[in-house]
Amino acid sequence: MNSKETKPTVDIKDYLLDASPGEYVKASSPYEVLLQTASDFIISRKKAKSERELVILISESLFYFKEKDKVEEVTPEKLRAFLRDLRGDDFIALDNVRWLPKLNKNSISRLIDIITNDIYIEMCKANVLTDYNNLYWCTDYWSKNPELFIQVHSSISSIIQYSYRALMVTAFEIENRYGIDEALYFTEVLKKTSIEQYTLPLIGIIVIRN
Repeated sequence: MNSKETKPTVDIKDYLLDASPGEYVKASSPYEVLLQTASDFIISRKKAKSERELVILISESLFYFKEKDKVEEVTPEKLRAFLRDLRGDDFIALDNVRWLPKLNKNSISRLIDIITNDIYIEMCKANVLTDYNNLYWCTDYWSKNPELFIQVHSSISSIIQYSYRALMVTAFEIENRYGIDEALYFTEVLKKTSIEQYTLPLIGIIVIRN
């Protein structure tokens, strides 16, 4: 029987596999993001007939692993085991999660630090703890005045990273010297400005990117 060439019904490009490093996990991965919000996420890992879920609900202060009816605490060792199928620089994309936009093996210590610290949890609930906030300096300002921190953050969160701390420090210094009204006025000015380097002679402080 003579074979005849037939016109393909699919595009070969749709079947090429991307092997580039540093990509988020593909559909063939055992990981699936079941839920993600600004503060919470749930990730499923399916292997053979078993399914294990990592549940991080900052909004409810609940953090655990679930496998069928079994619930376990989240520890660094269990996280490493959960993420063992990630290769190289692969990561699980969590685009909506402000404090952890991607999860990989290098994220374990940050995740543990946050879910075991009441101040970090409060900041996550308020959506002011981002992936570029230093976990150590920012808590001092949050503890002084959470309301002012939220106002300043909403004004400068879109400003480039290396100006964030300098602007936060300046707002709190204004509040300390001149009161909350002046500090809030400063935040309103910031909403209309994109700043990399600036001088405030009024309070005798020069703030530069660091």
